[in-house]
Amino acid sequence: MITKTFFKKLGVLGALLFFLSVWGAAVVPADGEAQILMDQDRVVTATFEPGDWYLYIQAIGNGTTDPAPGQYWYLDGQTFTVTAVPGEDLFLHWVGDIPDGQDPASLIISGTMDQHRELVAVFVPATVTVPNLSGMTQEQAEIALAAVGLVIGIVYAEYSCCAPIGQIISQDPVEGTSVAYGSTVDIVVSLSCDTEVPNVIGLNQAQAEAALSYHFLVLGAVTFEFSDTIPEGQIISQDPLPDQLTGCGAAVDIVVSLGVEEEGECDADVPNLIGLTQAEAEAELSYRGMVLGIVTVEYSDTVPAGLVISQYPFPYALTSCDGASVDIVISLGNKIHVADQDDNHMISLSELLRLVQFYNSDGLHCQAGTEDGYDPGQGDQGCAPHDGDYNPQDWFINVSELLRIIQFFNSDGYHYCPGESTEDGFCLDLA
Repeated sequence: MITKTFFKKLGVLGALLFFLSVWGAAVVPADGEAQILMDQDRVVTATFEPGDWYLYIQAIGNGTTDPAPGQYWYLDGQTFTVTAVPGEDLFLHWVGDIPDGQDPASLIISGTMDQHRELVAVFVPATVTVPNLSGMTQEQAEIALAAVGLVIGIVYAEYSCCAPIGQIISQDPVEGTSVAYGSTVDIVVSLSCDTEVPNVIGLNQAQAEAALSYHFLVLGAVTFEFSDTIPEGQIISQDPLPDQLTGCGAAVDIVVSLGVEEEGECDADVPNLIGLTQAEAEAELSYRGMVLGIVTVEYSDTVPAGLVISQYPFPYALTSCDGASVDIVISLGNKIHVADQDDNHMISLSELLRLVQFYNSDGLHCQAGTEDGYDPGQGDQGCAPHDGDYNPQDWFINVSELLRIIQFFNSDGYHYCPGESTEDGFCLDLA
């Protein structure tokens, strides 16, 4: 029996806890309040439901939220209010299931709980370091700056003796300067480039490529000829000729010596294997008395998986047809970012939150059998590093690396773009 003495011993809080733990024998309204006539011993039980909808709150960067990050349950139709509380970092915006009509950049988000909601408050450093934009195009610079929270300012154009058209030749502020998040960086872009063609006669092909690259030129067609005077492997002639003035990025064709022609030697043109499968390339070489050499693989955003990207010797070069070998590079296709678990070239909210997990943990490690091959925390680092861990590659996801994934989340997708000077090898938007 419940008595006054019992409640005096239990206290007000204890009595409340007692009732919360024992009522249930009577029908109780949804607000949890009920009056029970104590005319006999009664046993009542309180049944608590988690609610109809959950609100899951996360914070990225040096800041928090009110209520604190975590999962909260609401009844259908209840209202909620969440406030971003900056720490040392600045509040950037909310991402996730933001109610219609709410400004993602507002510190306060409120609405009605009529669905499950996941909200992420993104905080960014008050100051960031300006990256080096030299040699990039304007588009590449915009991506590099966006990754650290900066934007292109004024774009100037100047003639240049050395930089190819469209490349950035200077910037303000310079690389390494600390500036406020969201600041602008002015750039100077090259209008044109003229350079002298170097003399590559007498060099081998690798040396010629290096010399041409130094002068902002590229290797063009490579052909082969026998020579009684020029040793095998050395360049006999070139076009354009040495010391001519040409535009940056121009191609220089070369003729490479096959050495002295021996009597009875069999020569043949190397077939064009680019675009063939490995089996087709092997069959084509066999038909011409040649064999397949070294086979390597690499990703490509233009050549479908399984097809030849490049070959050496180059197509139509003259070579011995008696067992000569040709090396090929096979495409692995367009690389999918490890964070893109459904391989659709887009980052969804759940895929973004997976990176938030790594960011909020003390690192990540290899773990076979998980959705992406990794798990939070320290452990095995014997597999390839996560694509999102690139600057530095240290098995931790930092703020700038996480913001890069948020860029993909906020864009129409991404694509693999090796050679375009992006910090992680990927570009915004679908290819």
